Amino acid sequence: MKMAGSKYTPGSAGQIPVQELLVPLLDDVSLPEFGPGPILVGVDGSKSAARACSWAAALAAAAGRSLIVAHAYSVGDFRGGPDVAAQSSRDEVARWLTAIETGGLSEQQVEIIVASGDAGSALVRMAMASNASLLVHGAGHVGAISQHGLGRTTQHTTFRSPSPVAVVRGSGGPVAKAPLVVGIDPADLNVAAISWSFALARVLGSPLEVVVVSDDAKAVDIVERLLEQLVRPDGPIVELY
Repeated sequence: MKMAGSKYTPGSAGQIPVQELLVPLLDDVSLPEFGPGPILVGVDGSKSAARACSWAAALAAAAGRSLIVAHAYSVGDFRGGPDVAAQSSRDEVARWLTAIETGGLSEQQVEIIVASGDAGSALVRMAMASNASLLVHGAGHVGAISQHGLGRTTQHTTFRSPSPVAVVRGSGGPVAKAPLVVGIDPADLNVAAISWSFALARVLGSPLEVVVVSDDAKAVDIVERLLEQLVRPDGPIVELY
């Protein structure tokens, strides 16, 4: 475990006695097993979506899970009614997917599903219906398949999704081994987010960057204690900021 213990970002949460909030949690921290459900990735035809899809495919392959490629569409964008719109949308995604790196997954391991409506609501519904282990999407510009940019769904999915959510930023370059970043506000600590980030980094073999937002130096020390309980011999390299 690699620590850069003195590097953290000053914030505004230091007025709360964080040590009183965190210490009780240290006795009940465990690393979750990666869920048995598929990885669901939302796409809109953009470069950002391509990057997110490749990352999700690499994770699915590494974790031994299937991949669901999900797309939200508007019936009004197609002629011929709801059934024609759904099939046309699915065909567009299938054509787009032929140019995407899917981590060696077979055709049987990749499923395309589409749903009408805004991207955020549709992705949450599809994640719930498929019992997805993880919901993944990009955070970029409007894509070629749809005018409903997935970057605007981040707030909706993170608050509403029944599955953990990973947002893949950027639109180019290799992403499979890129660092994972998890933000921590010690005044409102989300232990599940920390432990899930460890699980993802371990499966992917990616480094993990933990960013603590606090102006209380004691908070950083206590978060270090929390992270130490999650370290495994086969776990990721961790940097604390």
